Formats: sequence, C-alpha cells, structure tokens
Amino acid sequence: MAIGSRVYAAQYRDGVRVVDISDPTAPSLIAYFNTWIPGAGRAGDLGTFCIDLDPARRRIYVADSVRGLLILQADAVVFP
Repeated sequence: MAIGSRVYAAQYRDGVRVVDISDPTAPSLIAYFNTWIPGAGRAGDLGTFCIDLDPARRRIYVADSVRGLLILQADAVVFP
C-alpha cells in the first residue's frame, strides 16, 4: 500500500516494512516491525501476509499466520 511518499508492505517472514520513496532513485527503509518468531509455528507458515492502514489514527493492522492480528501504533515518521 502507498500513501504519499510512503510504501507500507507486508513481507511474510520479514514482517512489516515502511519505505520512503520521496526520491524514487534512492528509496530508504524508515520503519520495520518483525512479526516472525523463529521456531514458532509449523513448517510452511508464512508470517505476515496482509496489512491495512488507518492513517488518521496512525495504526497499521497486520494479519500474521502465526501471531494472528497485530495492531501497530505508528508515529509521525511513519504517517507524516
């Protein structure tokens, strides 16, 4: 998902990533949340597979195959 110059991504075992693309030739990672717990879950579990954004409340809703629903509270860096 993208809002303005930020891209918000669910990345399976790499968790949630927020990337600043204000300079498309040099995107930069500005926030990261690791949802994966090494050794947790069964073989084949994928981790984070979906996110939804609530910029007004600065929240990221995360669907994770091992941990379930996570609600991340962000700051002004993540939601400028």
